[in-house]
Amino acid sequence: MALPLCVRDQSHGDLDRHQARPNQVREMFQRPHRLIGTYRSVPLRAPAPRQAYESPVSGETCRTARGHVFTALLAQADAEGDLNWIVSVDSTIVRAHQHAAGAPSKGAPTGEPDDHALGRSLGGLTTRVHLAADSLCRPLAFVRTPGQAGDAPAFPEVMAHLRVPRPIRRPRTTPDVVLADKAYSSRAIRTPLRRAGILAVIPQPSDQAANCKRRGSRGGRPPAFDRDAYKQRNTVERCINKLKQWRGLPTRYDKTATIYIAGPHIAAIFIWSAR
Repeated sequence: MALPLCVRDQSHGDLDRHQARPNQVREMFQRPHRLIGTYRSVPLRAPAPRQAYESPVSGETCRTARGHVFTALLAQADAEGDLNWIVSVDSTIVRAHQHAAGAPSKGAPTGEPDDHALGRSLGGLTTRVHLAADSLCRPLAFVRTPGQAGDAPAFPEVMAHLRVPRPIRRPRTTPDVVLADKAYSSRAIRTPLRRAGILAVIPQPSDQAANCKRRGSRGGRPPAFDRDAYKQRNTVERCINKLKQWRGLPTRYDKTATIYIAGPHIAAIFIWSAR
């Protein structure tokens, strides 16, 4: 699937879109995240110049186009039966470079959080990326929060971003199985999954199990846990490792969270295009 070109070079005028070779376009989309990590390094005169990301109008258009391409690739894989709905959920910490601080309060992109998804943890300024992946280590949804945010509070938002369109029926939003670690073990997560008919494969922490046992019959039954199915949870860890091969993703250089989260989506587009 061809990537959209919504670019305009303000210093050299409009470029002839037909002169850009596909490999040049692909390199310009990859370069800021895979090689250098900042859009300031993208040459001014290029098939996809940095003005496409810095201009309020064209940047918003390109971000929307990237989301549409990512969604279209998921829909195509689902239509071809290549998307199985065994979903693993986890998060990863991203260190923020000092250049990522100091975003202007005015003129922020649409949907930009007030804190720009920058938080303080033991590693300093950090951003946490929550994601869902299928059983073949391919990303399905991304959510960004400040680094000190927990995993469980972001789980509903991750599931809300899991939306795959279908040609006739409604978009599919419910996987068959959800795999997650002990950080996601809570009634606030298990109850909605059970009501939606989704099998939750989440281990119970020892303190929760001891508390239920201490309460006796009032503690309720322990949640079911399939150890064999849980062995597939490593797919989301491998997906994170695959995404962090793009050097602009393990370290955040972008001042706004909206622009930074576009990097994982671009990497996901290339991952799904190579299936």
